[in-house]
Amino acid sequence: MSQQLQIMKLTKVVVCPLMGYIGEDAAKVVEFLQSVTTPPDKVKCPKCGQEIESERAALHLVTRHCRVTGKKVVCDLCGERLDSMGNFMRHVREHLVVGVLRNGMWIWYCTICGREFTSKRSVLVHVLKSHEVED
Repeated sequence: MSQQLQIMKLTKVVVCPLMGYIGEDAAKVVEFLQSVTTPPDKVKCPKCGQEIESERAALHLVTRHCRVTGKKVVCDLCGERLDSMGNFMRHVREHLVVGVLRNGMWIWYCTICGREFTSKRSVLVHVLKSHEVED
């Protein structure tokens, strides 16, 4: 990137199934997402390498990459310990979102499909409804 972008991530670790990345470099993820034109139907889990349908990517992370230890749920993506499965599910969605300040306005990206949103709430709802199977 030619200029320094102001980037915000909601968790220490960013997970981008679209590019198969898990790590702390949100700028790398944003640069990649800005180049995406058409997201694929399938993505690769950056934690285990399994190919998954993009609409089930968040569900895969929630069901496959947590450990329940006593009363805590441990995120296998970053090691954070959460006190309920509901909080863990929210936490996983936050791994899948990055924001960039562009022209004085925050733009939020879904790291599963690359879609842009103008509010953090909208992208979090999108991840919940478009990339997880709700009961």
